[in-house]
This record gives sequence, C-alpha cells and structure tokens, in this order.
Amino acid sequence: MKSLPPLVPARDLLNQVIDSLRLKTEESRLEQPCDCEYMSMLTDATNPFALHLVNGMDYLSWVTQYAYYYAVGLGMRTAILCLESRPITHLLSLIALGSGIPKTDLFTLQVCREHFVALNRALEQLYVNNPIFFENSFLDLDGLISLIRHLKKHEDVETVIIDALHQVRFDGDTPATRAEQRLISSVLQSTAHVGQFHIIAGFYDPYVPFANLPADSGIYCGPEGDEAVKPEPKRIAIAGLAMAIVGRLRTFCTSLFRRIVPLMRQN
Repeated sequence: MKSLPPLVPARDLLNQVIDSLRLKTEESRLEQPCDCEYMSMLTDATNPFALHLVNGMDYLSWVTQYAYYYAVGLGMRTAILCLESRPITHLLSLIALGSGIPKTDLFTLQVCREHFVALNRALEQLYVNNPIFFENSFLDLDGLISLIRHLKKHEDVETVIIDALHQVRFDGDTPATRAEQRLISSVLQSTAHVGQFHIIAGFYDPYVPFANLPADSGIYCGPEGDEAVKPEPKRIAIAGLAMAIVGRLRTFCTSLFRRIVPLMRQN
C-alpha cells in the first residue's frame, strides 16, 4: 500500500484495495451486515449538535459501526480520524459491514467468487458517499480542534468520527490525565454545539469501567469474550433511545426559553 497523505478520501483507498484483492479458493459464509435501523436507536442523528461517546473495551468495533451508519446509512459527509487504527484497516472494516464478508477474508485481501456481488455493493456505497480519512497517532487538543474546524469549513463535513479519544494529548506529548480527558471531552462537546455537527468518539480506560466524561449521549460496549458481561441489545437500544429523547427535549426547552425571554422583557 502507498503512504497516505494527512487527508485521504475513501475513493483513493478503494482503488488500492481493488488493485490488491485476490480470489479466495476456499468458501466462507457471509456474516450479518451492519443493521442501520438498530444503530438509529442508539443515537439521535436528528440533533444537529451532539457529542456521542462510545465507551468500553470494544470501542473500535462500535466506532466503525457508527462510521458506517453516518456515512452510508444516513449519507452524511463524514470524516474518520484514525488516532489508533489505520485508514486502510478502518476502510476494510467498513466494507465488511456493508457486504457481510468476514473481516478475516478482507484483512488478507481475499474474497470468494460467491461474494463478488456483496463486495461490489459495499464498494459502490463507499465510493458514492466517499468518507474522508485522517491518520495521526500524536494529536493534541489544539490540533484536533483546528482539524475539525478545517473539515467543517473546507470539506463540508457533517460528522466527525474519532476512533480513540483517549489518544488525544492535552498539551505536549504526555498522555492526558483524567481531569484533562474530561476537559478535552467538554471542549469537543462545545465544539459540536457551536459548529452544529456530530462528533462520535471512542474511549477506553482499562482502570475505569465507565469513564464519566461530558457528552450528550453515549453507550457502553463491554469486552469481547466468553466471560465478558455485555449489556443486552434491547437494554442498549432502550438506553440509546432514552438519551435521544433527552437530547430532543433539551433542544425543545432551549428553543422555548429563547422565545419566552423576549416576551417577558416586553411585559
């Protein structure tokens, strides 16, 4: 694969993937593609200014699902900031979510002949929506805010996906403390509100089961494994729906308050 510039559209990466794909002789079964209807219950995409936090050990997998949901499911202009993962890996995961082709096949750049139809469908979806990728493993808060503003102003980005918020430095090269992580999350929340767009960020702290960071909504994604205790899908959906209702109620109350105050001043 060629070295990537700071910002790269999905179409450029897709061309590299297509050129590198090989035919897999062994058969494999398709998996379940991303369920966009289920994802819509976990976040309030109608709210034009929200920070949604994906908290837990399985954050990378869930962040990718949100990236697919916003970019392909909703067709929103999306930028994916890869602070811990690589753009090509993230793109292959998006192809897996759109096609159902196992990641083990795509990560080895091999596809069964029987899966060509599903592959072409996923490639077309990503080509049309064309999310932008950015890769930087050392990004501080000032650089992150500057990048988000650039994406909003010059790339018309409506949704920003941050794969690993805990990788953002507050100042310098040292990892952010917990107090600084809360401040970083608070600044991102304000940035989303002022800019009126979505920010979805993955976060994981091995010493804190559920970090209480400022956010408009969020989900907990537990670790994978037989001994891991994961929230039931139904409970996750109910929690996400409740957060969405709270977000809409907050927006309504704010709008109502802005209308009432001028009337009170007139009287």
